[in-house]
Amino acid sequence: MHKTQIVAISLVIVLLLLGACAPAPTTTQTPALAPTAPTPAPTPTPIVPTEKQGIKDLATISITAVSQNWDADAEDDGIFLGIMYLDSKGQFIHFSNIPVLVTVELYSYRGVLDTFHHNKMELIYKTQVSVDHDMLWSEAYGSSIRIPFENIPIDHSKYYEFGTMKVMVTTPSQGDFEAIEDCVRLYPED
Repeated sequence: MHKTQIVAISLVIVLLLLGACAPAPTTTQTPALAPTAPTPAPTPTPIVPTEKQGIKDLATISITAVSQNWDADAEDDGIFLGIMYLDSKGQFIHFSNIPVLVTVELYSYRGVLDTFHHNKMELIYKTQVSVDHDMLWSEAYGSSIRIPFENIPIDHSKYYEFGTMKVMVTTPSQGDFEAIEDCVRLYPED
């Protein structure tokens, strides 16, 4: 006999002996249970903000307004507005399910020399948007606050192409926060 045959036969004998030493299986009969309906998963409770709810430690806001292209052609299509919510230490605040009202105003100037002289700016556009969360930079190309140039009623022959944007964020319980940015492109280059 070969060594492998001897090892295989020995293994079979050991397994038979172990099986003979094992206790005999017992069977018990359990009473049949009545079928039950599956338990539905609990429905998540939506978070409904209250009048007292606020954005924790909100001290100020900061804005960024950028001309942006969001379709297939090469031309910029409008203004993308980014709002950063900052705490008392200047750190970004992330929040959700807290509705805030964002009021955006665009101002223009009659000439390039008037730029930065806020007493010479003229309101040309105003809109309001409700949001319920901080805007992540990943939304810059998604569902963020965008103002198409075609929605801004501005006479290109009367007004300089760069203006000022004022943004006011109205919170449920903490009041209004305002930020201003100059040199915002108001229409595409002619």
